[in-house]
Amino acid sequence: MKRRKDNNVIQITYIIKNNAAIIIFGIILIYIIASIIIAVTKKPIPTFKVTESNINNDINCTGLAIRNEKIFNSTKSGYICYYVREGERVSNGEIVCTIDENGDLMEKLSSAEAGTTVFKDEDYKEIRNYISTYKASYSNVNFVAVYNFKNDVASKVLELSNEILMKSSTSSKLRDSLQSIKSNESGIIAFYIDGYETKTVSTLKDTDFNTDIYEKNIINSGDIVNNNTTVFKLCADESWDIVCKISKEQAASLQEIVDSSKNPRVTFKLNNSEYNITANFDLIEKEGNNYIDIHMTRYMVDYIYQRFISVDIVLNQYEGLKIPNTAITKKAVYKLPVEYITAGGNDSTSDNVYVQSRAEDGSVTAKQIDLIIYKKDEEFYYVDPDSFSEGDVIVQMDTNDTIAAALLSSDYIDGVYQVNKGMADFMMVDVIKVGDEFSIVDKKGKLKKYDNIIMNSEGIIENQIIY
Repeated sequence: MKRRKDNNVIQITYIIKNNAAIIIFGIILIYIIASIIIAVTKKPIPTFKVTESNINNDINCTGLAIRNEKIFNSTKSGYICYYVREGERVSNGEIVCTIDENGDLMEKLSSAEAGTTVFKDEDYKEIRNYISTYKASYSNVNFVAVYNFKNDVASKVLELSNEILMKSSTSSKLRDSLQSIKSNESGIIAFYIDGYETKTVSTLKDTDFNTDIYEKNIINSGDIVNNNTTVFKLCADESWDIVCKISKEQAASLQEIVDSSKNPRVTFKLNNSEYNITANFDLIEKEGNNYIDIHMTRYMVDYIYQRFISVDIVLNQYEGLKIPNTAITKKAVYKLPVEYITAGGNDSTSDNVYVQSRAEDGSVTAKQIDLIIYKKDEEFYYVDPDSFSEGDVIVQMDTNDTIAAALLSSDYIDGVYQVNKGMADFMMVDVIKVGDEFSIVDKKGKLKKYDNIIMNSEGIIENQIIY
């Protein structure tokens, strides 16, 4: 009897294959969805493009000008009239100003009828010549000429006015009410009083550097002055001092100059000028504060109007690659003695080392391995610990001396994570100068201009995939 064929056979293999494909597809789908979620929610890691820059070690401070200032007082009260400009040099015996006790001279000048000729035709001609010369050489970009023109005209007008005043003061009526004050030596004239006239470097106090409480009283022609008050001061000596209050750290930097030279000098700029000045200096420590005393022998006339002067002391300037301080990280390295290295050519990164290798038969041979070398000095090579495997024993080929890699001394080097290829690649840097937010590193290392580095190395792992 023929057996009937059973048509209810289940194809298990086919079902298993279908289920396996669905499972694999599901896993892939979950992975893609998870990757998308991670990519969307992942906080981006900021990077920084390396640039070339420089950091200077300048000291910026406010200097106090100490000059040998001789004051001249009035012996009468009245209206003061100056015959020279502030900042001019006067000769011995020259009349600087007069005190008009009754105001007769001022009244005579102010009561002149309108249209009265004050200057002669020759005087006006000379003033017109100044104007013509200025107009002929006028330039939209040369503003210095404007100030020169202003000073020339003002000087000429003052000179002519002084002649008129002197002639007016010779009348018998006016002569009795005027007091002429002359300079008893040659020097530079100043017409302001601030209370620092008698101060010296040795008598300065910390409060003298407080610009918030500084008061400067300027005296002008026509002002009323009292008896026995200062009407002008004269600086006969071109030698003067600029004293700056500095920090303890700045004093330490300057002390290095003092220790290395018998004639310590600093280079500096005054009031943001583009010109460098070099002068001798002393360091002063007084009542817990530090000061620098710069000894000047020139330029006193240029700063006669000022008591406080901006000083920029130029020390050192460091040039290199600019990187954020937060980008710098440290890495532990092995210090491998130089005698264990076999030179592999001019390129230090191709230098090699030998480690012991044990064969299956128990024999020991030396196997050459490549090293990741970051730097070297006269005694050591600073190498990446990943250059060695666990249990490696390093062999000195000439003497057969050995040392276990695990017993090598360690050190730390500075570096950054370069991400040009999307991976955190550690690169050693040689820090030249550390600033407040950025540092300057040597351009001779592997890090180059325009490289992209991780801005904040905290929490970053070497070889981590960044993007």
